Amino acid sequence: MFKPFAEKAKARLFLSIPLNDLILTSLENYQKKYIKPGLRWLPKENLHITVYFLGNIEISKIEAVVASLRQVFMRGSPFMLLATDIIFAPPKRPRMIWATFAPNPHYETLVKEVACAVSSFVNLKHEQRQPVAHVTLARFKNPILSKKLKLDPWSQEALELSVESLELMASKLLKEGPRYSVIERFSL
Repeated sequence: MFKPFAEKAKARLFLSIPLNDLILTSLENYQKKYIKPGLRWLPKENLHITVYFLGNIEISKIEAVVASLRQVFMRGSPFMLLATDIIFAPPKRPRMIWATFAPNPHYETLVKEVACAVSSFVNLKHEQRQPVAHVTLARFKNPILSKKLKLDPWSQEALELSVESLELMASKLLKEGPRYSVIERFSL
């Protein structure tokens, strides 16, 4: 079939909060306790909190996306997230294991402001539910695994994450799993 026009180049983007070394080490140690068939743990270098998934954005529009996000973060200030639990998610048909953080009004406001700032660039419909700060630790296809596997609590000590920066990430989907690269870093 003849294509008279080449498709516009796009990048698969998301905005994330990087994790500190203490939380990364804690999560890595947690993962080591649950090596089970059918459970695919994400590598340490792919662990982060996804603030907002933008999807496929034309490369020519990335600078405008960055400028819009910069406006949001200029008004923001650092805040803390408190680690809470390890859960199966989503609740109705679990396919993942998440490390969750306590609800935080600063995080919730940030997510809403980011959504508003990038709305003209995004073609995805995002649900209007309360955002949950979480790290995706593992994926699995069979939801029965969530009934067979009992997850221990995450940690006895209080783990806090000081959110001082965010990263606009590009995700390249490969056979061996996604590869992430930082497009832009933003300070709060």
